[in-house]
Amino acid sequence: MKKLFSILTVLLWAATVFAGLAPGRDPEKQSGYYRPDKVASPAEFRIIMICSDNPKAVMEHFLLIAPDGKVTMIDVGESPAWQQLVRTFGKYNIKKIDQIILSHLHSDHIGALPAILPMTEFEFKDIYWELLPPEHMDNEGELEKKNDQIRISQIKERAAARGAVLHQVKEGMVFDLGSGATGTVLQSAPLELDKTGHNNKSLVIKFQYGDFTMLFTGDLATEARAKLMKSNKDIKADVLKTAHHGGAYGTDSRFVQRVAPKVAVSSMPQWLSEDPRGLDVDAIIQVEEIPHFRSWEFNETYEMVIATDGSDFYITPYGKENK
Repeated sequence: MKKLFSILTVLLWAATVFAGLAPGRDPEKQSGYYRPDKVASPAEFRIIMICSDNPKAVMEHFLLIAPDGKVTMIDVGESPAWQQLVRTFGKYNIKKIDQIILSHLHSDHIGALPAILPMTEFEFKDIYWELLPPEHMDNEGELEKKNDQIRISQIKERAAARGAVLHQVKEGMVFDLGSGATGTVLQSAPLELDKTGHNNKSLVIKFQYGDFTMLFTGDLATEARAKLMKSNKDIKADVLKTAHHGGAYGTDSRFVQRVAPKVAVSSMPQWLSEDPRGLDVDAIIQVEEIPHFRSWEFNETYEMVIATDGSDFYITPYGKENK
């Protein structure tokens, strides 16, 4: 079976090379949605994928800045990312983070939170997560389970010390993201999937600002993706944030066809884009003729900025600070 998978991956890789879509392609040549000539301004809603300055790191953190100045984070990256977060906050003159939404409890999505919570130069208001029953932590392995509990305890203690309120996320919850934008929880942790790990517990959030939509999928894995597909919820979106960093088990062709995005984005380091797990997902997206932007392609500024006025949108490496 492994040999068959390897052969199929090589064939997919060859097809993408032949089509001029292999890793290393210039995003500018992919689509009119890529606008490196533009600087996203505070008058637009800016969704910023913070691209890790560590080329080997696999982590995810999004900074959402509404035109009215409301600031939301969806995930915060691994613990070493705290210094990069602080630099990004400084660039955009951010002093208050209105809400932090954690897609699931893996360290590459929540690890930096214990480090930034004690920083008194920033104000933290609300933190949303889905804290799982103990039986849902049992299949993560003893060391990872122990580290999970340490991080969870640190977040509870440090949030309380700073006056930040921790909230339990529920399916159907709607977040006010500022300027009329919303984030709706289409799926929370399917508790019947208690043996399948944290990835399947990822929140699926649909962002909407005017007519523009984006689907955030965390590290959603096969079983939870199948459950979402069966729900017949409206998952169609202009931008798909691919699950599991654009790697294995996070995306399949049926899901991409249902979302029908104009653009796909992935928090993907270069090594994963050249790995069979990343090549497989990239080939699925390319077959659908959807431009695919990976975080490592934005290592000039370490930011991928999706800017929208609620109607049109574009992607640029450049954002402008708030005044």
